[in-house]
Amino acid sequence: MGKFLVLALLAASIEAVAAGWDSPVYQNFFNAPLLIASIKQPKAILTNNHTGKPIHYYEIEIKPLQQQVYPGKQTWLVGYDGISPGPTFMMEKGIESIVRFTNHGDPANSIHLHGSYSRAPFDGWAEYTTAVGSYKDYYYPNNQNAGTLWYHDHAIDHTAKKAYYGKAGFYILHDPEERALELLEGKYDIPLALAARRYNVDLSLWDTEKNGETTSVYGDVIHYRFRWCNTRISRTYRLYFELTTTDGTKPPFTVIGSDAGLLEKPVQTDNLYISIAEPDTDFTGTDRVLNKNAVTSQVGNGAIANPLRKVPYPPNKAGIDRSFAFERSNGQWQINGVTWPQVNNRIMAKPQRGAIEVWQLENKNGGWSHPIHIHLINFQVMFCTGGANRGVQPYEAVALKDVVWLGPNEKVIVMARYAPWDGDYMFHCHGLVHEDHKMMAVFNVSLR
Repeated sequence: MGKFLVLALLAASIEAVAAGWDSPVYQNFFNAPLLIASIKQPKAILTNNHTGKPIHYYEIEIKPLQQQVYPGKQTWLVGYDGISPGPTFMMEKGIESIVRFTNHGDPANSIHLHGSYSRAPFDGWAEYTTAVGSYKDYYYPNNQNAGTLWYHDHAIDHTAKKAYYGKAGFYILHDPEERALELLEGKYDIPLALAARRYNVDLSLWDTEKNGETTSVYGDVIHYRFRWCNTRISRTYRLYFELTTTDGTKPPFTVIGSDAGLLEKPVQTDNLYISIAEPDTDFTGTDRVLNKNAVTSQVGNGAIANPLRKVPYPPNKAGIDRSFAFERSNGQWQINGVTWPQVNNRIMAKPQRGAIEVWQLENKNGGWSHPIHIHLINFQVMFCTGGANRGVQPYEAVALKDVVWLGPNEKVIVMARYAPWDGDYMFHCHGLVHEDHKMMAVFNVSLR
């Protein structure tokens, strides 16, 4: 048996939040076992008539549920298969999947598999919604590198509320290259979805839409391989571990993955910035997330490989092809002065398929941060300037990403290859209240 070590994971919120609790005070930290979602099993295994390879077919039902958060009281949520977080998909590279999402009693939905280079009809376009009582089949190629993906609702105007009420789940993709590294698996490979909610006195959820929220909802209740995904709708975190046997000692841990899969090499740190919608993977070893105190096996507990993999960075390119300013102006969340309903103006870029482009992303306000998500592609973070002068973090410098945190008054430059599919794809602030209030735009990829 390995060493017995007690670790508490703590999270410092980057955004300023008023002192005290908006919800009834929660006092039962570390008294409940960690909720780990079940593994989704295919309903059928089909055959691709063109390739002869298998296609795994799944069915998910979107439906209400009751879940205990405060002791002795059930809270109404909505989840995939009636659980929150939703069931975890464990997938292998090269095996395609079709997932049928059936909408039972929820407002119209559109599912986005975050991190997948999905074809446009299956990417979760905000206005391609499925009504209550209907279903849609989503096709996923699963032909990219191993990584931690996640699925969530992307329907127009209601994304924040749906994530807030529990609609999110993990979709983990493995490949032979990752498995050859002999990283921890099974019960030592733990997907953790961070979520923050605000509760009323009767312990029902404080509703973001009924209360007319247009800026942010932070909420205040809140040696392993952890797959973190920040599913919260407004808050960015700096995560760190702390030994409970000492006062304030932060043991180092190793970051091995980002939103786009394995890093080029492991990076040791004692804190990890994670904005909304960013999945990250690390080894270890509100503000309190979990308490872990048992190691029962040494399998996969050896030294971490270095390098981890060859990251497919885009070839270097000088100059800036496009610039986008994210700001609040005239009471609206805008990109280059445009909001989503301005249909004639919202296609802001038309990269040729396969082209390398450099984009500058600028936060023109000092009051808010914006986690920027670009669908379809993975990008390399080249520069981060202004604001708090935090720069590109060491674990960002050796990775590709699909979300980048754009802090107050910051400029970030990213570079990507726009491929492999044609079509209209979204890019937007993944602060979901901002997204629901029209801080979204479109780029069109075509052969020309």
